[in-house]
Amino acid sequence: MTDRELFCRDLLQHGARITIVRQSGGTVCPCTAKTGQYSPAWHREHPAEPDCGGLERLNTEAVTIPARAFVFNYTLMKNFCRHKIIGQVSRKDMMLIGTAAEADGLFIDLGDMDEKRDVVIYNNERFKVKQYDALNTDAPVAQFVILRQIDVEE
Repeated sequence: MTDRELFCRDLLQHGARITIVRQSGGTVCPCTAKTGQYSPAWHREHPAEPDCGGLERLNTEAVTIPARAFVFNYTLMKNFCRHKIIGQVSRKDMMLIGTAAEADGLFIDLGDMDEKRDVVIYNNERFKVKQYDALNTDAPVAQFVILRQIDVEE
């Protein structure tokens, strides 16, 4: 077995359940068109308008992938010396090491996730991929990912 296959096997046995949601298509949400980024305040002021839920797009098609990963809270990130954390760390941030698809145990690369469209769901909370780094031997074995919680009530 390769290092990746061994790691994915461990993820399936011991990893936390996560859901990867990749969005495609759709139209720009009016909150984004008016403010340049997701605006919970705009949605509160316009309750009759559809809410993009922080994704900044409406009417997208979603692909949902049940997966497994090792997930840790933000306090461990401050002590994880191998990687420099870019930007400020929030108490709601999470660190993810993984990922393997529950269906077949295959590695899922999160490096191409769109920060404005795609999300990772963990413990019913939605997160954006804020920082990504592949953990390699001769090929990517796993990934170190910082997840930023999407605050819909800012």
